[in-house]
Amino acid sequence: MANIFLKLVKIFGNDRALFDDATLETYSYDARTKGPRPLAVVFPKSTTEASNLVKLAEELKTPLVARGAGSSAVGGAVPLENSIVVCFSLANAIKKISIEDRIAIVEPGVVTKQLQKAAEKIGLFYPPDPASSEHSTIGGNIATNAGGLRAVKYGVTRNYALSLEVVAGGGRIVDTGPTVLKDAVGYDLTSLFIGAEGTLGLVTEARLRLLPKPEVTKTILAQFADIRGAIDTSLEILNAVTPCAIEIIDNSALDVAGAKSAGLVSQDCGAALLVELDGSNVQVSFEVEKVATVLDGRALSYKIALDSEQREALWGVRRGLSTALFKKSPFKVAEDISILPSRIPDFVTRLEKICKPPGLEYAVYGHVGDGNLHVNLLPKEQNDPHVETVRASIFEEAWRLGGSISGEHGVGSTKVIEARRQLGYQRAAIMREVKKIFDPKNIFNPKRGIPL
Repeated sequence: MANIFLKLVKIFGNDRALFDDATLETYSYDARTKGPRPLAVVFPKSTTEASNLVKLAEELKTPLVARGAGSSAVGGAVPLENSIVVCFSLANAIKKISIEDRIAIVEPGVVTKQLQKAAEKIGLFYPPDPASSEHSTIGGNIATNAGGLRAVKYGVTRNYALSLEVVAGGGRIVDTGPTVLKDAVGYDLTSLFIGAEGTLGLVTEARLRLLPKPEVTKTILAQFADIRGAIDTSLEILNAVTPCAIEIIDNSALDVAGAKSAGLVSQDCGAALLVELDGSNVQVSFEVEKVATVLDGRALSYKIALDSEQREALWGVRRGLSTALFKKSPFKVAEDISILPSRIPDFVTRLEKICKPPGLEYAVYGHVGDGNLHVNLLPKEQNDPHVETVRASIFEEAWRLGGSISGEHGVGSTKVIEARRQLGYQRAAIMREVKKIFDPKNIFNPKRGIPL
């Protein structure tokens, strides 16, 4: 053991190779799951350090678990027994932002919101916008192919990653492709790493596509008597315009977030829609009118944020939901099923029938525009016997409707068995073969992400 520590210190120095009890305990958690303490936590600052670490880990047959901000909701960044946590929080440089080419070159530890603000200062725009953008990192977004609030119009992380620098098995430094908008030469290696949850290698640099910053953004909060009315209206809005974001929040989530007590919605509001439109002045004005036409006669009421302060107040409710629900139930279990938007009414109806008999409280919110719903089970005790049964029924319903058990959180360590069933034998077998190419020694986050 002492030999491992000495070799890690040789690569990273005493200040970036840590073995003390407090650090090991801290890095045994992510946002949802507690794992075993790792052997060590290291903080690479360069690709060379990451490469040397991979060579050492293979020599010692020690798993590596890459980590950004630790905001994974499925145990994807939780250590394994006798593993090394590779935290990229100090590899946090924005190396370049080009106005002419509309690209950003960043290290994996850059916080999403940090990149967004840097781009906006020079009139550019990085669209992926997970609700955790204040602390989640680009490396973590790549690992899970994060989408977020604006995915309905702009897509997900995969749509903005032009190429990557990664460290694969053997310490090989691999450039996945040129940093251009179009590349028709060879296989798309970049996409393989996006959503791979750190199972193929360590991402050490990302080259990302940027867009021109929208001229105007308008946010509308609409209130409804019940969630079915909000869902039906959201589908009508999607037929009329392509919003930047359209989010649904059910009654339980509104209560927990304090939206009623704060006066953001009325006491008789049973569900809410947050609709955001962006683009040119002319375009947004036209789209606001179309949305208002849909809402008239359907919503209890609606209001349009008049300035950025009001916009932030409205979005603050949505972004703070996950944290607020933990206060309601410290044992919250969050799932993020993905189905076609047209199947959402069926799913929500079925969800009530699944949760009501055992009396398990729940809250639903999420990206109604692309069918990615966050279903939060709120048990009153840690080992509520109904939770696993209800989870299984939720997954069954997602499959019955032709959907997926995850739209953006990933598989991690909490959905491996379910992922095996969803993928089926052939797809899982091909994925295992792909992993062997990049990770022949099976050291990158083994037993995570894809079922091995």
